[in-house]
Amino acid sequence: MKTFPEALSIIIANLLDNAIRYGGQEPRRIVTASIIDGGWQLCIIDNGPGILAEHQPFIFNRFYRLPSGDRHEVKGYGIGLAQVKTLLLKMNGQIRLDSNPVKGITFTLTFKC
Repeated sequence: MKTFPEALSIIIANLLDNAIRYGGQEPRRIVTASIIDGGWQLCIIDNGPGILAEHQPFIFNRFYRLPSGDRHEVKGYGIGLAQVKTLLLKMNGQIRLDSNPVKGITFTLTFKC
């Protein structure tokens, strides 16, 4: 098992990497942290194209990639978000996805103390 800082570093790297890969011409990323009742939250926000609601239940599945016709413009194997989810479960954390095709994606990670 990885230490909490190691696991958190992997989670943040995966989410930021996705924000850069899928962010389009001028990717923008915002990372915020805040104290909440009984814990804390980390939000990673990007201005990419978003994820359609029909695909959202599957994005944390191992090897799942959003369909893009006959070719993938972005290289990858579909394991980054599955790794994020696995590490979060081991850390007793939760992740929520808010997606908007115009504004992008917000991943909210919640940790209880």
